[in-house]
Amino acid sequence: MTGGQSVVITDAFEREGLEVPLLTDASYEKLSQFFNIIGGSYRNPLDSGGTIGWGFAPQNLQKLLDILDEDENVDAIVIEVSAGFLARRMRENPGILDALLDTLSAHR
Repeated sequence: MTGGQSVVITDAFEREGLEVPLLTDASYEKLSQFFNIIGGSYRNPLDSGGTIGWGFAPQNLQKLLDILDEDENVDAIVIEVSAGFLARRMRENPGILDALLDTLSAHR
């Protein structure tokens, strides 16, 4: 979900022969409409912490998943959520884990 982790995951995937492709121009256009690029990036790998993370915006996660799902260059989506980050957010908003799981489950 954040840049450091997404780069580490990308490096590990590429070492194992998995490609982390660029998204289509249509996907980049859609992402540019709502993605917070301050402290983030919507180049693949995405750093969506500022778009999804701080207060948890399930509608942004759903938009992101929908865009990636429709992208012809994407075969799989990997999301990393830091346990420490989630624990801190759960202290502030106990329902955040349920909201995250509901959003992810709805996308299946």
